[in-house]
Amino acid sequence: TPIIFPDSALKESFSKIGSVIASAFVKYSAAAIFGGTFGNFAVKYPKVAVFALGIPLLIASFFKVPAYILIPLSVFGSIAVGRFFYVQEHKA
Repeated sequence: TPIIFPDSALKESFSKIGSVIASAFVKYSAAAIFGGTFGNFAVKYPKVAVFALGIPLLIASFFKVPAYILIPLSVFGSIAVGRFFYVQEHKA
């Protein structure tokens, strides 16, 4: 004989699963999007990818800066390095 759950228990279990999934989307979707974007650029421009990882690692290891400063430094630093490589490549 199959096990029959009361209606309220089934609703409660689906409610818990739904809240876990919603929480996971909120916590991890931005990181997944940025990670995927980084992965695409890392394959296409590996030299820039090294600096894109190195800049925040070096800044965070030598200086105690909050994330709201570290993130823009990393983003704009990576853009500057990419621009530098682009200009050097198109000079020749």
